[in-house]
Amino acid sequence: MTPIPTGQYPSSLKVWSASADFRSVSDPQASPTSTLGYLTVVTYVSGPDGNNYLQVRTADGRVGYIATDRLVDASLYLYANIPVVTLSSSVPGSKDAPKASTLVDVRRYAPGISVDMVFAQTKNLTGRILYKRDLCLLQQGTLDKLRNAQAMFQKSGYSIKIYDAYRPYSVTVELATSTGAAGYKSDVKSGTFHNRGSAVDMTIVDKHGNEIEMPSKIYSLSSDASRGSPMSTQVRRNLDYVESIMVACGFSPYSLDWWQYNDSESYKYPYMDLDFATMDIIAVLDAPLTSPPPLVDEGSGHYFSVTPAA
Repeated sequence: MTPIPTGQYPSSLKVWSASADFRSVSDPQASPTSTLGYLTVVTYVSGPDGNNYLQVRTADGRVGYIATDRLVDASLYLYANIPVVTLSSSVPGSKDAPKASTLVDVRRYAPGISVDMVFAQTKNLTGRILYKRDLCLLQQGTLDKLRNAQAMFQKSGYSIKIYDAYRPYSVTVELATSTGAAGYKSDVKSGTFHNRGSAVDMTIVDKHGNEIEMPSKIYSLSSDASRGSPMSTQVRRNLDYVESIMVACGFSPYSLDWWQYNDSESYKYPYMDLDFATMDIIAVLDAPLTSPPPLVDEGSGHYFSVTPAA
């Protein structure tokens, strides 16, 4: 990709790579004072200089240097650009035949869907960032089904909100070693639909971005999260409403977690361990055709992601 297609440096820039070294001096040999993550926005100050660095200012007021090839015009839209590839299973000992993967960027092809990728942030049960880029990816066929579901929800004034989609197998392994994550241990042995890019962890929100009430907080990892757990009549109606549309569009609900829906054709896709950090990113000028519904502040809602486990 060409980070700055015009050759000029706008006042606002953002990191397009998985991370960018932030240095106090313009010297590639100097140790970075910190690292800025994917989509971090900085303000242009000056440059480029002889070392091909830009002097920038961070949101908290620090002034330093970043290599020009790590920055892109903040007004551009960044998407993962993943070729169709045939892959063998990433699960050790798997006897699955090689299968084709058609992963696509949800934000590019379904911009009306809200995305809040929990594992690309610290607000998950590990308290660590597990995805090196904030990307939401699904198999093309899975996304087609999800877009059909989105259209049905929108007829009633709701919209899908995704918390997780494709998950690298190595992250599944890491989750299995985390406190309070015993349920992930079996996924290491067999792989998970998330590793295939054919599962979504989701809920629905109203036009104000408020989540409808569900049996528990998402990723609560408690018995309350089960679809068969005791719940109020209203919550059961909410759950049945979402499930009916998702099933009609070709998904199967996961019984232990109310938020997970698996593509009924998941068998078509391989278990994968593609690293977010190494995926090709393209920058385009075209804005999405529609905007996602607003995300409300976590403190004002009741059904947002849980804080890291103690």
